[in-house]
Order: sequence, then C-alpha cells, then structure tokens
Amino acid sequence: MGIFSFLFGKKEEEKKEIEKVKLEDLEKLIKDKREKIKESEKRIIQEIYPLITSLTEGLKEGIKGIEKIDLSKRREEERIKRIVYENLGYYSENVTNLIEELEKINKESIEELEKDIKKTLEEFSKKSKSSFEKSTIIVGEEIANIEEKVKIFFKEFNRILESNKEIIQNLKILNQTEQNLKNIEQNKEEIEELSMEIEETEKKIKRSRE
Repeated sequence: MGIFSFLFGKKEEEKKEIEKVKLEDLEKLIKDKREKIKESEKRIIQEIYPLITSLTEGLKEGIKGIEKIDLSKRREEERIKRIVYENLGYYSENVTNLIEELEKINKESIEELEKDIKKTLEEFSKKSKSSFEKSTIIVGEEIANIEEKVKIFFKEFNRILESNKEIIQNLKILNQTEQNLKNIEQNKEEIEELSMEIEETEKKIKRSRE
C-alpha cells in the first residue's frame, strides 16, 4: 500500500485489498485528513517560532560581543591582527544577514518551515566558513558563543521534528498526494485537448476526401 496506508487508515502488514476510489472522493479524503491533522501542525509550528526568536536575540548579543573585541594589547603581528579584524567584520556581516533571513521566515506549513530554516542555516555556514576560520586564528570565545547558539537551536529544532516525526511524515504524504492529483488533472486536460485536435484533424481529412 505504500504511502496510501496513511490516507486509508490501514496497516500495510494487513495486506487487505484496496477499494478503488474516484478522484473526487480522494480529494475529499485528503481534505478530511488535512483538517484532522491541521491543529497538530499548528502546534509544532508554534513550538519552533520561539526557538527562532531566541536564536536571533542570541545572535544579536553575539554581534555585540564581537564588536567589543580589542586586539591592541595582543602580541601577534599587526598583519595578522588586520586579517582577523577584517574577517571579524565579514563574519559579523554574515551573522547579521542570518538574523535578517531568519526574521523573514513566515510559513504556515511545517514542511516549508523546515526547508526554509535548514536552507538559511546551511547558506550561513557556507558563506561564513572562510571568515570564521580566519577570525579564529587568535579569537575564540566570542565566535564560539555564536556557533554554540546555532548548535543549541539545531538540537532543539531537531528534537521537535523527531518527536513529531509521524505527523510530519503524514503531512508530507498529503502534500505529495495533492501534487500528484494536480498532475493527474493537468494530464487529463492535456489528453482531452489532444483528443479534440485529433478528432478535428480526422474531420478535415474526411472532408478533403469527399
């Protein structure tokens, strides 16, 4: 039965014959399932948004910590200090951009919310990698604080996803099934249009032979 075991409420191991369902009935079935699961999805999302807020507030504090860094009394070469200062600026800019992107996130679908969060943090990781490495030549604690805040967020975020794994999987099944139905409807329309074209062509050929 695959993914449809969720929609029909039957366990795969039962191996019962599936009753044929009309497209319009399947659409109603999906709608009913989505209504039942909507509150659970809303609850999960409401757990995640406070985490985003907490992360952005922590990152803002982290930037303040970076801005206070003073290397004037360090014994390293001035060339190295310049490189570190420059890359601290780049890193702070990347963190600021991360905050802005996180604050823009506004999704009512857990699937889209999960994608946006992961994409945003992955892009930050890629863009900040170089400045992070060069900054930490002689600076550690302030950068580590920011990285730790991101790790804590990810840990809590993944915990929420894992504890609601079945609900999230069922929502993904619903979304995929809805998309499949749209594709079927679109194909039906294309087939109907093609049939009309063929019919019209056959009429023209018939008339030309008369």
